Amino acid sequence: GDGGGGGGNSSCSATPIPDATVTVAGQVAFERVPMSTDPSQGLDYSAIRDEPARQVPVDVVSAANQVVLASTTTDANGQYSATVTSNTTVFVRAKAQTRHAAPGWDVQVLNNANGNALYVLDSSTFCTDSATITRDLTADSGWPDFGGNTYSGTRASAPFAILDSIYRAVQFLRSNGGENLALPP
Repeated sequence: GDGGGGGGNSSCSATPIPDATVTVAGQVAFERVPMSTDPSQGLDYSAIRDEPARQVPVDVVSAANQVVLASTTTDANGQYSATVTSNTTVFVRAKAQTRHAAPGWDVQVLNNANGNALYVLDSSTFCTDSATITRDLTADSGWPDFGGNTYSGTRASAPFAILDSIYRAVQFLRSNGGENLALPP
């Protein structure tokens, strides 16, 4: 993943140009660890695959003061696009949340070990110094490559995998007679 919200060392040296904007776009994805075809084996870490984080909120945030400069939502392919001021040091934040207007839902994956904080995935900081900037984010499973047998990093993908499973269930219900489905937060 491209983690490290607010961290990094790519600050801007120029003064923002008045009325000049930049498009920040990319894809938000997460690593899904599927179940083994043999249920007694549990998860199959040899079959990890990237999947899009669908319909999740994405913010472009000022690294200097944590102010949200632009907000958008990923599409069904995890793609997002936002417009912000040029020559600003920012980072991209994807939230483990999905919501839809009425009739609809508002689902969040919260960290009960951290005051029920919403799980987020942050990019490193970067300067909005060109017309179009691509920033892809991938929530990592934390599982090492090449035959490792223990977690080696933050399991950032888990909240997004949980969220996507709920999103799939909601879509199934809606497509099977629940068009007016309304789920409270």
